[in-house]
Amino acid sequence: MSLFGKLKKALFQKFGDDLATEGADAYNKGRTVEGIAKLTEALTMEFRFHSRDKILTVLGNAYLEIEEYEKSCAAHEEAIEVNPKNHQAWVNLGIACRKDGNVKRAEECYRNEQSVRERMEYLRALHTDQSEQPDAPGEYHLVCAKCGTKKLQLMLGDGCARLGLKSFHAGET
Repeated sequence: MSLFGKLKKALFQKFGDDLATEGADAYNKGRTVEGIAKLTEALTMEFRFHSRDKILTVLGNAYLEIEEYEKSCAAHEEAIEVNPKNHQAWVNLGIACRKDGNVKRAEECYRNEQSVRERMEYLRALHTDQSEQPDAPGEYHLVCAKCGTKKLQLMLGDGCARLGLKSFHAGET
């Protein structure tokens, strides 16, 4: 594609942000079916400002509202595929599964949500409130070990350094 073609596409490309906002507003005002239509259309486009997982979560909530549990589950599962740390999608997927009669899957979702939320709380606590976290490095290490991501391990080292404590490394217990 030529430079002019790329510029033209960038200037005239339609983004889904406005449509997603309209859909969320319609859903919040009780016009659920209208909201679903707009959110679904918005998801066919790119976003500049909204995150795809949050739009999918709102769509899943709208389907939950009209008792379309399978569609709700599908939207929340896609939101989790996009962002596994979206604890709201985990909770709402659990609700949809429970209402659809899949209690075992609902319990799994609630456990996953709890795990995600706890990891986020540990990370936040370690970096914001040093005075009340005497055991934070050990807990933080456990969180990182569960995730196994390099980014979390680097954050662990940074957090320990800020507290003036020994840094834990991957594989240490």
